Amino acid sequence: MWLTHVALVGTVSPASQNVVFQDVLFLFREVRAKPVENGSALRSKYPQRVPTVLSVPTVLSVPEVSRQLNELKGHNRMIAQVRYGCVRA
Repeated sequence: MWLTHVALVGTVSPASQNVVFQDVLFLFREVRAKPVENGSALRSKYPQRVPTVLSVPTVLSVPEVSRQLNELKGHNRMIAQVRYGCVRA
């Protein structure tokens, strides 16, 4: 009953709930030597994950990068230049 409440309220991740569920089963089966009559509880579900790589990454040409960098000023420009390896001596 407590696990069902946790699943409905949603205060614990599904992985944590599964660990607690297995711990309770172990406690009753091995430590207290009592059979678990109703081992089913409402369980929370893992969220469905959407793949992050769905398309080919965009690669900018040298003129496009130069145009983007020219729009930046000050520290932001310097940081972007360092990231893209555009710093000139």
